[in-house]
Amino acid sequence: MSLVETLVSMALTLTVTGAVLSLVNAGQAIARTQPEAADLQQRARLALQTLGRELRDAGAGPDRGPLAGPFVRYFPPVEPSIDGGIVLWTATSAEAQGTIAATVDQGATVMTLADSAGCYAGEAACAFGAGASVIAFTADGCRTVARVAAAAGGTLQLTAPLTGCALAAGSAVAQGEVRAYVVDAAARQLIRRDEITGSTTPVLDNVTAMTVTYFADAAGTALVTGTSDAELKRVRRIRVTLQFVASNPLLRIPDLTVAVDVTPRNLEE
Repeated sequence: MSLVETLVSMALTLTVTGAVLSLVNAGQAIARTQPEAADLQQRARLALQTLGRELRDAGAGPDRGPLAGPFVRYFPPVEPSIDGGIVLWTATSAEAQGTIAATVDQGATVMTLADSAGCYAGEAACAFGAGASVIAFTADGCRTVARVAAAAGGTLQLTAPLTGCALAAGSAVAQGEVRAYVVDAAARQLIRRDEITGSTTPVLDNVTAMTVTYFADAAGTALVTGTSDAELKRVRRIRVTLQFVASNPLLRIPDLTVAVDVTPRNLEE
């Protein structure tokens, strides 16, 4: 074999080898990127499902008693949190509901409930249990939360003195949840926080930003920009926008921004 033939053979070998290596590298990159991109999409879908469900149910209030009906009749059940998230108030039990029988002042640790159709006479606290979280509110929209230490007869014993409101006779109390959804930018997580107990639970990883937009109409055309109770009671539609990033930045997968846009069924007075 001549020198020219040898050089041509080597050149062809290098060209073919380079092409094969390029294909192998591309295949490896795809193999790494596709699962990461699919995971990004899956986390986005989970966020939309979770927040969509929570927003649809937000604002459900007691269904019996003088203050029966959605919370929005008395106070805004959807509001901004102090750290850029969203807070949702929801009654969670059709049985654990009651009406305050006598004034409960701030600092009190006992609530006395009036008899109702849900329990035998003298057993108005029958559906409440130790450890339950409750939402109590007045006809003029003052609201507070508490934890039940014990329930017996017609009384609820609280774990801590009542704060925030004095509850006049006729005020309502219902087992419920006050949940905040916020983004912990440092941890890159969407967090669910129980505003009654203070406990937090990570919901999704690799979430870096969250914005919430409030609208006064179901069509989503009239913005609500104020934060007073009167303004927030006007909210009829909510849009939550989340930004997701890939867990491996070396893959250079573009950030993903998704939005859930919901008209909660309990925001009509």
